[in-house]
Amino acid sequence: MIELIMYELNEYSDMMIIFLISILSIFLVIILFTSKLKLNKFDSFMYGIFLRLKNVDIILISLIFIRLFLIYYTAFTYSKQVIANVIMVGIVSLIYIVMLFDFKKGIFEVINSCILIFSLVLVNSLYGYILDVNGDIFIVIIRALLSVFISIYATYFSLRNIEDVSVRKKLKRRKTYEQR
Repeated sequence: MIELIMYELNEYSDMMIIFLISILSIFLVIILFTSKLKLNKFDSFMYGIFLRLKNVDIILISLIFIRLFLIYYTAFTYSKQVIANVIMVGIVSLIYIVMLFDFKKGIFEVINSCILIFSLVLVNSLYGYILDVNGDIFIVIIRALLSVFISIYATYFSLRNIEDVSVRKKLKRRKTYEQR
């Protein structure tokens, strides 16, 4: 049993290392950004990001960033376990949809997630075709452009999801203000 767990962890070791490096680099960028703004404490900057967010909203924003990282990783690397990566993207998307509590945006998220999952499988299939059958330059260019498109598409919809979470917070605050 322990051998199986170690084997599976070994399969995802490169993803874990890249995830840690990206988190540390984001942390360093935030520290540099706060030092340029002459903020006295890093805590005040982090508090400003999550100001008056409920725990559900913080979890939603975290899910958005986790899904974005998984999409970037799957789009720009080749992995034999692409199905597992796509399933992780799907699970994170489903958790986001359930926690959002909005039917219209939930349908939009299902469509968006299906498009992303299909395009991630397509990119990985193209990369497998390049490795196994033919390394034609046109297919390499198509794969690179598709990966860039996926990253732009995922970034746009992730920013839109973050906006949905913040607007939801404002709408709830406005409704409670109007009820008084």
